[in-house]
Amino acid sequence: MNRQFKEQPNIVVIGGGSGAAKILAGLKEFTSSLTAVITTMDNGGSSGRIRQELDVPAVGDLRKAIIALASADHIHGKLLEMMDHRFATSGELEGHSIGNLILIAMS
Repeated sequence: MNRQFKEQPNIVVIGGGSGAAKILAGLKEFTSSLTAVITTMDNGGSSGRIRQELDVPAVGDLRKAIIALASADHIHGKLLEMMDHRFATSGELEGHSIGNLILIAMS
């Protein structure tokens, strides 16, 4: 972590989408005191389909935030790639992210 501050600032990011994830990924280099409040109202892609079919929160933006904040060493990097993997086959799983399905199963 880059320690440019005498004390680490406490930072809260409120938002969603890929923009919030990119901001989080950048800010984690400056502080370990980082909180994210992520919206779960996405209605597109895998998140929107899961939300509509199962009547659950859309977790895609949450998944992106988790990936952005996670450590990216070799082993964690492979796990992060898996969380972001999308099924490319046709059928019911087409386009779904494995990470979205895991987060929904955990909830």
